[in-house]
Amino acid sequence: GNRLYWRVNLDCVGSGGYYQVRYADRIGGVWGSPVCLAEPINVAGANTHPGSLSADQRFMVFASDRAGTLGAEDIFISENVAGAWQAPTHVLGGVSSASQDYGGSVSFDGRELYFASDRPGGYGSFDIYLSRCLPPGGMTIFSDDFESGTLGGSMHTRPGWSCMGGSCIS
Repeated sequence: GNRLYWRVNLDCVGSGGYYQVRYADRIGGVWGSPVCLAEPINVAGANTHPGSLSADQRFMVFASDRAGTLGAEDIFISENVAGAWQAPTHVLGGVSSASQDYGGSVSFDGRELYFASDRPGGYGSFDIYLSRCLPPGGMTIFSDDFESGTLGGSMHTRPGWSCMGGSCIS
């Protein structure tokens, strides 16, 4: 791709030292200077951790501790309309929880969302969870229409390990 997103702990949107998302574009094989994503992705006084982009780069999934979260950090999704990121949707329906929910990677067909969480009932520190879309179509796949569950023992961290992050969306 020709655009790279990452998080950095530098003042960006009046972040006051919180993690924020930046990006750089590659033009003619050369990476340009970093640009801070403005609101509504980055917000003052909140951490924002990019998860991933959809295959068509229309959606961005990320974790944030912005106002209104259920816990430490929750999963959000924003749609890019005509080059502008829209106000993010808080992903509920068993995905975001009172614990720390992190990352966010959607399968290529947009029917599965993978994310990490340290919620009770897992196998270790951060466990990988899978949430499957129940009805087909659009943004509804990222709302309350998911059923969530853990992937199983072989996919999880062992006690004492720390696994931060996932990535992607479709």
